[in-house]
Amino acid sequence: MQNWKPKRLPKTLPYRKGPTPYGYRLHDQNFRVMWAVGLAAFAATYSISVVVGAFGHAMGMDAIAAVPLAGPFIAAATCDTCSSAGKTAVTFLGVVQVVGVGLLISGLIVRQKRFVRIKRHALRVGATWAAFDIPSLSLRGEL
Repeated sequence: MQNWKPKRLPKTLPYRKGPTPYGYRLHDQNFRVMWAVGLAAFAATYSISVVVGAFGHAMGMDAIAAVPLAGPFIAAATCDTCSSAGKTAVTFLGVVQVVGVGLLISGLIVRQKRFVRIKRHALRVGATWAAFDIPSLSLRGEL
C-alpha cells in the first residue's frame, strides 16, 4: 500500500467572485513585484545619472544630468560636444527612470485581491517517556 499523506492547502488562491473558500480569508494588497521592479529600475539608472552628473564635465555634460527624471533629457539636449552615442545613452537613462517611476506608482496604487489561508490552531496529544522511565502524557500545541 502507498504511503498516504494529507494534501496541504496552498497558502494563497487567486481571487474569484463568489463565496470565500473555507479556511481562507480575502486579502487585498498592492503589486509587490511591480513596485519592486520599478524601484530597482529607477534606483539603478538614477545612480548612474548621478555619476554622469558628477563626472560628466569631462565629456562636456552638465551636472543637470543628476536631476531625477528630467535631468538626463535636459543634459542630452543641451550637450553640444557629446557624441550621438553619449546622448543616446543618457536619453536611455531618462527613459528607464520614467518607466521605473511609472511602475513604482502603478504597483503602489493598483490593488490585487487574493485568498490567503487562515492558520488554524492545532493540538497534539502523545505519549512520552519522562524521567525515571515513567510514561506520561504530553500535549503540544501550535498557534
